[in-house]
Amino acid sequence: MNESLNSTIPPPKVGENTFVSMAHVVYQAYYFLVQLIAHVLQATLFQQDPALATQYATLISWLIPLTAIYLILVFATSLKKVIGYAIAAGWGFILLMLILSKVG
Repeated sequence: MNESLNSTIPPPKVGENTFVSMAHVVYQAYYFLVQLIAHVLQATLFQQDPALATQYATLISWLIPLTAIYLILVFATSLKKVIGYAIAAGWGFILLMLILSKVG
């Protein structure tokens, strides 16, 4: 495996700000994801050349969150349309009920 991926960043010192602590947690999660994907690739597809597994694992670990963000945005857009129709129908029913209460 790549030597830079085998080294770990030491945890932040006590008293450092919250942003540094959160960044460290995000980095550790990313590092774990890369190592997990690299291990799976080494065990399956890249048994002959393990260095390629690390390169592909890095690329895959970038594509996973981008895909998740894309899917969330697609779902939000679809949900936005459905909620818009529900709001329009609700206002239409309220107006219809007001008109019918005045007529009847």
